[in-house]
Amino acid sequence: MYEGLTYKLSLAFPNDYPFKSPTVKFETPCFHPNVDQFGNICLDILKEKWNPALSVPKAVEAVRLMLRNPDTDNALRQWIAELTLAHRATGDARYVDEAKTRTAAAASKTV
Repeated sequence: MYEGLTYKLSLAFPNDYPFKSPTVKFETPCFHPNVDQFGNICLDILKEKWNPALSVPKAVEAVRLMLRNPDTDNALRQWIAELTLAHRATGDARYVDEAKTRTAAAASKTV
């Protein structure tokens, strides 16, 4: 449901980068349990698991993988996590249907 679409992300670098992680946010609205309504991302390598050996491309790749594999234990929007869990457990289509609808409205196919 996220494949083939383009999302705009912003990156802000603290003065002590690379010892502190960049702040990565979705500028394009993203219907995902690990992304809040303001575009903030809950992803461990952008927080406590960051280390100076990581790079911006690795951080962006981690965001891409997060889209594919939501972490429902660390959700920023619990109601989306609950839809995700229902989909995983029973095939309930509400998560997929809602994500496709909102994603198609927000993300584009080009930059």
